[in-house]
Amino acid sequence: MAARTPKSARRGIQMLTSATYLAATLALGLAVADRVLPKNNLLAAYPLGMLASTWAVFLASLALGFNEASIIAASTLCLAAAYGLHKKKAFQSRIQKQLVPLAIISLLAFAAIHYATFHYSNENLNGIPTDFGFHHGIITSLANKNFPPENPFYAGEPFNYYYFNHLHSATLLKGGLPLQAASLLPQILVNASLVALLYLLAKKFFPKKHTLPYVFIAIFLLNGTLVAFEKIEESGINSALRPELYYSSEYPEYSFQPIGTSILILQRVFAIGIIVLLLILLQKENAWLLGLLPMFHLFSFVLGFAYLACYALFFERKKIVARAKQLALPAAMAAPQLAFLLLNNSAANSIRFQLGWLSAGQDPASIAVFWFNNLGPYLFLGALGYYTVKNDEVKKVFLALLPPAILANLFIFTPYDWDNFKFFVFFFLGLCLLAAYGLDWVWNKKTWGKILAVALFLVMIASGIMALTTLLQHSDEPIYTARQIQQCKWIDENTPKDAVFAIQPNSINCIYSLAGRKVFLGFEEWVRNHGLDFDARIRANEEFLNGNCFDSGLRSIWIIGDYDQPTEIEC
Repeated sequence: MAARTPKSARRGIQMLTSATYLAATLALGLAVADRVLPKNNLLAAYPLGMLASTWAVFLASLALGFNEASIIAASTLCLAAAYGLHKKKAFQSRIQKQLVPLAIISLLAFAAIHYATFHYSNENLNGIPTDFGFHHGIITSLANKNFPPENPFYAGEPFNYYYFNHLHSATLLKGGLPLQAASLLPQILVNASLVALLYLLAKKFFPKKHTLPYVFIAIFLLNGTLVAFEKIEESGINSALRPELYYSSEYPEYSFQPIGTSILILQRVFAIGIIVLLLILLQKENAWLLGLLPMFHLFSFVLGFAYLACYALFFERKKIVARAKQLALPAAMAAPQLAFLLLNNSAANSIRFQLGWLSAGQDPASIAVFWFNNLGPYLFLGALGYYTVKNDEVKKVFLALLPPAILANLFIFTPYDWDNFKFFVFFFLGLCLLAAYGLDWVWNKKTWGKILAVALFLVMIASGIMALTTLLQHSDEPIYTARQIQQCKWIDENTPKDAVFAIQPNSINCIYSLAGRKVFLGFEEWVRNHGLDFDARIRANEEFLNGNCFDSGLRSIWIIGDYDQPTEIEC
C-alpha cells in the first residue's frame, strides 16, 4: 500500500500550481499588453492576462474538469502562447517614469482597503459583509467541484451569470492560495491598473495639463452626492461628519453611489470592464477585447459595444463599413457567451418603462431634483467643460457614451431597480473628463476662480470620502466568528462536496462562502436580482428546516442549526 502524501506536501504542490498559473497569467498578459499598450505594457499586463488565462482555464476545464490538471494545462497553454508572441516580437516590460509613483501608491492603497474588507483578527473573519457571501460563495463553490456551475444560491438551476472574474479567483484557490489571497490579489492588481489607465486617458485628451489627470481620478473614484450637505443641514457639522450616518438615508434619493467603494471595492466584477473600455478609448483598435468580456461583465460588454457603435454612427459615417467589420470579430466571439447568459434567464424579461430611474416622481421637476442631488456639480462643470474645451475628441467621446444613460432614464433594464446604475458608469466617466476640464477652467480665473474651484472639488468628493471612511470604520466588525468558522470547516471536511443545504436565507452564512456548499434557497435579493422566483421555494425550504422532506427533485438535503452538526434528510 502506497504511503499517503503528507498534508503539508500536498499543500506545497498546490501552491506551486497557483504560482505557475500566476506566472503564466502575467507572461501572456505582458505579451498581449505589448501590442495593446506598448509604452506602458506593465500597467495592463495583469488584467489582460486575467482575461486570457481565465478563458484558458474554462476551456481546459470543459475537457478535463475543473481541477489541478486543467489549471496546469491552461498554464502551459498560456506560457506557450506568451513564448510564441515573444518570438514574433521581442518585448520588455515598460512603464513611463511619471506613472511609477501613482502605480505604487494605488497598489498600496487598494491593498490596504481590500485587506480591510476581508481579514482575520482574534480568530474571527472581519471586514465588510455587503455582498461578501455572494462573491465568495461563487468562488468557493466553483473550487468545490461545482463546474459547470449550478446556481450556488438556488441549487439545481444553471448559473446564468458572468462568473469568470470569480473563476479566476477560484483557480487561484484551487491552485493552493488561501481564500483571502485568491479573492483579494486579483482585485488589488486590477484596481491599481485601472487608476493608472485613468491617468493615461486624461493625459491623452489633455497632454499639457499636469494636474488635471489627478483631479479626474479623484472626482471619478471619490464621486459623491449632495447627501453630506443635507446631513449638515439636518444634524449640524459634528453629526453630519459621523460616517455611520452615510449609509442610513442615501438610498433611494441619493442613488449614484461612489465608484471607488461601490464599484471597485464591493462590486468586484465591474473593474475589468472599465479597464477594457479605457483601453478602447486609448485606441479603438483594441475593440476586439470586447469579445472576451461578456462572461466577465455583461454590462461592460453592452456599454462598450454601444459606445463604438454610437461613435461610428455619430462621427464616422464614411468609415461605417470599416467600423462594422471591426465590431464583427468581438460580436462573433461574444455570441455564444450571450446565448448562454440569456438562455432560460428570466431577468431579460424585466425591462419596463420608468422615467427618471429612481427619482421620487416621473415628472420633469422630480427628475431634475433627483439628478441635481446626485450629480449637480458634475453636470454644471461638465457643461462648462463641454463649451470651453478645445479638444473636440473628448466631446465626441462623451456624446458617444451618453445614449445608454438616456435609455436608463427611460427604462429599467434589471429586476432590481438600483442595478440600472451600471448603465450610467461609462457615461459618468466621460462626464468626469469634461468636469475636470471645467474645474481647470474655473481655477484659471484669478483668485476667485481658485477659491470656487477648490470649493466645488470638495463638494464633489465629500460624500465619496464619507463612504470610504464608513467602509474603513466598519471594517473590523466580524463577518464570521471563530465558532462559525470552525463549524464550516467541519462541514467542508465531513460532508459531500456536492451536498445541498437548507438554511435560513440570509446574506451572512459561511456554509456557502467558506465551505463552498450550494444552498437550496439563498438570500432573497441575490435570487430575485437574477430573475429567479424566490417565493416558489419558500415553502419547500421551510419544510426542510423543520426536518421534513419535500418533493423538490433532490435526493437529499442537509439542514443545520446554529453551531450544530448538520443532519441529512433522505428524500
